[in-house]
Amino acid sequence: MKHLVLCSMFLFMVSLGAISSPALLTLSFETSATTHAMGGYNTTVANAWNSDPLMSYTNPALAAFQEGFSYSVIKYKWLPDAFDDYYYHAAFAVIGYKGIALSLPALNQNSDWGIHMDYGEQEQRDSAGNNLGTSHSYDAYKAYGLAINPLETYREFTNNPHPLLNHFDLALGLSYIDIDSFLAPPPGFSESVGKTDTNIYNLGLLAKANYRFGDYLNAEGSFGLTRFNPENKKVSYTEDIEADPIVRYRNTGFGVFCSVPLELIRDYLPTEYMFTDNLISLKWLHGQQDMLFGYDDEITTGYGMELGLLDTIYLRQGYYDDEAGHITGDTKGFGINLHYKDYFAIKYNSASFPGGDLTKEHKSHDMGVNINFLKVMEAIQN
Repeated sequence: MKHLVLCSMFLFMVSLGAISSPALLTLSFETSATTHAMGGYNTTVANAWNSDPLMSYTNPALAAFQEGFSYSVIKYKWLPDAFDDYYYHAAFAVIGYKGIALSLPALNQNSDWGIHMDYGEQEQRDSAGNNLGTSHSYDAYKAYGLAINPLETYREFTNNPHPLLNHFDLALGLSYIDIDSFLAPPPGFSESVGKTDTNIYNLGLLAKANYRFGDYLNAEGSFGLTRFNPENKKVSYTEDIEADPIVRYRNTGFGVFCSVPLELIRDYLPTEYMFTDNLISLKWLHGQQDMLFGYDDEITTGYGMELGLLDTIYLRQGYYDDEAGHITGDTKGFGINLHYKDYFAIKYNSASFPGGDLTKEHKSHDMGVNINFLKVMEAIQN
């Protein structure tokens, strides 16, 4: 079964009269282990609370909620039960300041920038069976994003904003994704190399409302929306065949966040030990992805929950449902966020999620850092 998927993809691509189908499906892969653990692929869109540059690829508006400099990287084996050398790499960085943020591709563990889907080495032979060596297939994507939360920017630069504005956020994001994909031909098709260079856009929105019930409870709700490849661009790996539409989708989701603030025990805890915001927190996310190719069975859903302790330890559980793709099942994982207030943080997240017919389970891990340089400098000066 080695490289069966790649060979099938190429044969389908060069077949005359083939029916158009979504191309570059790896563009829609989720980049965050946190999301993998909380319902997978769909729930990122409304997650305004787990600050992570990897999530800004799925919804570019999320970068507006990240202050300072952040960097996250992920690597995991794709379809491990079927292939031994398929690896998914991703790394992104975010620079945020007062509700305005820039997201950039960063160096990943494959020594590449942004996203790199590595399909490993494939042996190449001509039609006579002569060995021509090996070739390396891959998909590489670099996403450059801009996000703004105008209400946060207004609050930061206005002396006396209206109190009502403290309860709402509305972030907008746009990312430009540069695409480089190379598909090595199967044996006997050595002259038909598949390669493409193109680009697409991703639009994102996230609205959030919050309310504080004294020192006892903080409650927030969110709504997220993205449109991936809104131009419905197409791509062709060779000049002599009809182009196929690049994967596109609409992702919508909701989120609810409740927490017990640390201020509840401020009379029993010295100020210098109040290094976090919440004693305990509970998060619920739900998302839906519509692939926008005119078929009802292309809709996938997911939901997940997260229990947080001192904003440091997180336990996650969820469920992913893609009935058409035969990928359904439980998701789970955990996270560790070692931090001091919002000055700096070191993060680690682990997840497992279903793989469908070709593999029983995927496992992913990501790591990240965040440093708010301005706050650190202010603390040093004071």
